[in-house]
Amino acid sequence: MTVLKTKAPWHLWVLGVLALLWNAVGAFDFAATVTHWQPYMKNFTAEQQDFFYSFPMWQYIVWGLATWGAFIGSVLLLTRSKLALWAFTVSVICTIMSMLYSLTLTDAPEGTSNAVFTVAIILIAILLFVYSLWLTRRGILR
Repeated sequence: MTVLKTKAPWHLWVLGVLALLWNAVGAFDFAATVTHWQPYMKNFTAEQQDFFYSFPMWQYIVWGLATWGAFIGSVLLLTRSKLALWAFTVSVICTIMSMLYSLTLTDAPEGTSNAVFTVAIILIAILLFVYSLWLTRRGILR
């Protein structure tokens, strides 16, 4: 019995590393905000900090699943695990939920919400999900 191994394409490594770096920033932002890490949070006004700290618990949970799901998905992508698809699935669903919530807030202080950046985050989450689905269907993620 011969087992055929599918070679990882070059774009998996390029996109995987870029995804890991992008999502590491998101995971760091989440962790620094949730833990009220002062070296990071001092970059925000007191009004912005109060806003971030006033999120309902479900928002923190969804935000955490979105950011850490994407980070873990990126690691799994680089290890060529098909579990990356599941991590990106959770991430994209939670990203959309989290971002739609933040886009609908009308009481957000100046500088805490940027529609263009929010749409970019959603698009990247969707693209990572689609990319991992495509790699799984091609047998590259196993």
